[in-house]
Formats: sequence, structure tokens, C-alpha cells
Amino acid sequence: MRTKEPFTPAEYVERYAPGSSFVDVGGMWGINGEYSFKAERAGATRVVLVDIDRTAEFDRKLDEAQSKIEFVKADATEATLLDEIGTFDVVWCAGLLYHVPDPLGLIENLRRICKQWLILESLVIPEMPGWPNMATFYPYQPPRYRRRWDTSTKGGASRQLGADNLQETGGAGHRGMGRADSTARASLLAAIAAGCLTESEAA
Repeated sequence: MRTKEPFTPAEYVERYAPGSSFVDVGGMWGINGEYSFKAERAGATRVVLVDIDRTAEFDRKLDEAQSKIEFVKADATEATLLDEIGTFDVVWCAGLLYHVPDPLGLIENLRRICKQWLILESLVIPEMPGWPNMATFYPYQPPRYRRRWDTSTKGGASRQLGADNLQETGGAGHRGMGRADSTARASLLAAIAAGCLTESEAA
């Protein structure tokens, strides 16, 4: 797991997408398929965006660019994902891990659809000294605490984790969890122990 790699997310796409099939898992909410479009412009041979819903802005960008990006409505945590979309050279998953209650199940599914490169990106919360592997459940936190997780001033999607978008009922936000860096690392170690990944794949 690399946390100090000197690449932005866009640079990762530009590095790995050219000449490869590319699937963007969970890339709709808040960014309207931004990384799918970047992959297509970078020269990916096929681009598929998988999410539980699509936005009007994504469709507008699709028409405007005369894009060949394919949209598949699917839940990335379901065991049927492989049957629904097949496998890809590059599996891109950014900003989804903290929305799912079963991160290991998601990682296992992503591994199943991955031929070569799995690029998994997630925001992390600060470590709590003396308490490794900590996490916080966003819903039902008082607004003054929720505002701590607003990423719009840190380069993230507008109010991506802010008080306005963490519904207690419905949507992906109602089950969001913040995980510390040590927690994210532990999740990968658990995935290795469960046979979902190998150590070289998690590097």
C-alpha cells in the first residue's frame, strides 16, 4: 500500500490507462465520471463506469465528448459483479471504500475483476495516538463534528463528506465510515490473510 507515491489520481490514470481496458468502480457520485473521461482521453481501449446510479451531468458530458464510455448499473459489493462486467486490465476505485460496510468484500470483488492493476484510493482520518486501527461512523454525528469531514477545502468533491451529504436513510452516505491509515492498512492485511490479495498485489 503506497501512501507517499508522488502521483496525483489523474496522473495514475494517465500512467496506467493507455492501451488498457479500464473500469471505474463507484466513479459517479460527486464527480460525474471524471476519471472515466480521463482514462478515455488517455487512450484506454475500453472504459466502463460502474455505479448504482447515473447523473444528468454525466450524460451531458458523454454527449458533449461523443464518448464511448459504457455505464453499467451495478453494486460493486455484490458477488455477481464479475458476471455483470467481466475483467479489466485496470480497476480504478476511488472514494468508495468508506461508503461500504464490508470493505473486505469490496476488495475481494475488485480483485476478481482485475487482470493486472488494482488502484484503490480512499480518504483516511487522522490517527488517534495509542489507538491504532480506529474508525468513525459518520451518520448521526452532531453537525459540528460532521463538518470536520468536509473535503471541499482539501481538493475533494464539494461537501463530499460534509454534513449535507451524510443521510441517515437512503443513499450511500448513510453508512459512511472514516478509517485511519492504520485501519486501511489492516484491511489490506486482512484481505491477504483471507486470500483476496497477495502481498505483491497489495504493495
